[in-house]
Amino acid sequence: MKHEDLKKFENNFYRYSTFYAGNDQEYTTLKQSWILKKIVGRRKSWNVNSLTRFIKSLPHHYDFYRGDFFKFCLLALKGSFIKSSFLQIQQNASIETWTGRETVNSSSSLCDYYISLSFEEIFEDMPLLYKLTGIHGIPYKGDYADWAKSAKDIEDKHRNFFLEDRDFLLSLICFFGMLKPEKKDYYHKIACLKDDDYLYPDIEKGREILMKNFFDGMKNKYINKVNKLIKKELMAISLLPQKKISDIYLDISLAEDEKFVSYDKYGSHALESLDICLGGYQKKSGFIHTDEGFWEIDIGDKITINNMVGAYKVIQNYSDYFSQTDLDFLLNKKLYLGEQSQITCIKNFDLKSEDMDKVYLPEDKNTEIFQKKLASERLGYSD
Repeated sequence: MKHEDLKKFENNFYRYSTFYAGNDQEYTTLKQSWILKKIVGRRKSWNVNSLTRFIKSLPHHYDFYRGDFFKFCLLALKGSFIKSSFLQIQQNASIETWTGRETVNSSSSLCDYYISLSFEEIFEDMPLLYKLTGIHGIPYKGDYADWAKSAKDIEDKHRNFFLEDRDFLLSLICFFGMLKPEKKDYYHKIACLKDDDYLYPDIEKGREILMKNFFDGMKNKYINKVNKLIKKELMAISLLPQKKISDIYLDISLAEDEKFVSYDKYGSHALESLDICLGGYQKKSGFIHTDEGFWEIDIGDKITINNMVGAYKVIQNYSDYFSQTDLDFLLNKKLYLGEQSQITCIKNFDLKSEDMDKVYLPEDKNTEIFQKKLASERLGYSD
């Protein structure tokens, strides 16, 4: 493989260390910049299923549920991310409804997290705003008053990119309308659409959470603009025969199996848990597992690469066992959008079981997406 191609690929990863109980440990992980640029660069082409597959393929600390990654995707991808998140949350809500027990990402903790989200807080430190909106700032020069007015105009345009988006606002109302913060049980705090007693989002509650919680602290002029737009849209929907807001902006049928990502067709379960699969997606029949924790891979056997991390492991540890064509594909042609790709072994080798699995890495304090920005960045300045 070409040195420059390898170096370019490896530049998407970095190493960090942790210190615990007197020991240093070093880890390699995928740069957040690669993920954020991937999301922003394809923001107009993601649909619910493609976005779901992509996120499932990422390392475990990027998920649909909470944290900086959720906040970034919420503004960067707006409606498509809200719908994808809705599907993931419904999986949890369904388990809790039918088992009466809490899940790992419990509806109690998720509900509390979503209730605490603040648009102003996210917007103030949102990275890559000018790339999302296509509206660039200007460097300071000349008269400060003129520059400040221009910068303020740009900030308003950035804000309006979200506040004038009907799909974003109405999808959020549906999303928040599934929350049940008043519930005393630690589970059931997110409504399940499979529950016969709860068929649709509570629009009035969703609207109240949007205005009182999500938009808390927003200036009145923006609040009034959002309220006016929402009232107009709700009035228009009320005139449509047999139509509900959720039919248009959430599409309740997304929860049906035929519209959700098929585990069999796309190998979604593998995307969630494995970086590398044996044979066709998850198949392990015909492969020999040793007591030492290896899988014996023979000439002609195929392995499936699920994501960037899986490709990195192959290139770093097993490149001698695959053709130059396959390695060039991993370095230059694989899109890494959640698609699964097979490569063929040209020599016998042993594949470590631990290299197949996704791992839960220790927290890395350097990977926070939302960090305090310079004033010029908040105002949309870019080179």
